[in-house]
Amino acid sequence: RLGESPAGRGYCKTDSEGRYEIRNLTPGEYRITLIAKGTPPQEKDLRVELKGGTLTHRDLQLRSLFSISGTVFDQRGEPLPAASVQLRRYNPADRLVSFGVAESGPDGRFKFESVPEGRCSLKTSCDGYIGSDSLDLNVPGNDEIRVDLKTGAVVSGKLLDEDGRPVTAQTAGEIRIEYVSKVAPETDTHALKLQPGGKYRLGGLKSGEVRIVVCAPGYLPSEPVEVELEEGGEKTNLDFTVKSARTRGVISGLVTDSDGNPVEEALVVAGTRSERVECLTDIRGEYSLKLTGQGPCIMEVSKEGFTAITRPAVMPGSTHIDFTLQRQ
Repeated sequence: RLGESPAGRGYCKTDSEGRYEIRNLTPGEYRITLIAKGTPPQEKDLRVELKGGTLTHRDLQLRSLFSISGTVFDQRGEPLPAASVQLRRYNPADRLVSFGVAESGPDGRFKFESVPEGRCSLKTSCDGYIGSDSLDLNVPGNDEIRVDLKTGAVVSGKLLDEDGRPVTAQTAGEIRIEYVSKVAPETDTHALKLQPGGKYRLGGLKSGEVRIVVCAPGYLPSEPVEVELEEGGEKTNLDFTVKSARTRGVISGLVTDSDGNPVEEALVVAGTRSERVECLTDIRGEYSLKLTGQGPCIMEVSKEGFTAITRPAVMPGSTHIDFTLQRQ
């Protein structure tokens, strides 16, 4: 097929000997596309200039395409369905570029069609299993591929904020796992999916002595936790605490009356140009506020039956301030 050009376009089918001829073309420049049954279109990087009253001869070669297939098994030798198989090809610059992803069926089988000749790389992963190493292939020339995946270790627990509250299930993040090894230290990163109550469960981890750090958007990374992971085993109740990355400072203190008695349920407010936070004092008259904005804040303390107090230019940052309210 001759592609679109200012002069027009043309189309024909090859005969039994592969010969083709397109007639009645107006002069101009064309781009050639080859289409064969069972293969995707192959556009030739070749521009043909046709001149009026002349016959232009161009021999074309259709690139051979191949298939790659195989089966994914678990460590018991049983076919493993729903495994993700990624195929990448080496480009002329010897860099890997993605070709496609296939999923193994109920029988563990996968297949890639219309793969061009050349070097490829295959990598397989599945939830709850340790991902395979990259497998280099030469196309054509590969036998049926067998991929074996092992069940990995599992860690589970909760992700909590600095106040001990579960981090919301809408928060996405990642678990960074550093494998502590004098021979070949490495770091893996896994997506963190939170369930209601801040619960998480992550499988498919390699065994060994590891250092785990949890990261979540809007929070600082957790303190690292070192554990020993065993193949097929699970570490439960592995909880992590993350602090808000926006918290700039804390103001806390005590609110009492003129006789030194704690004032319960007094309203304590701290405000800047960009934010306003407030809380009520507890039964002991104590309060604590966390601020994220920049610059000094203005504090106000009030309760019905008392004269309100205002204190300007307070700088947050683990600041302790007590207030004494006068009865009206």
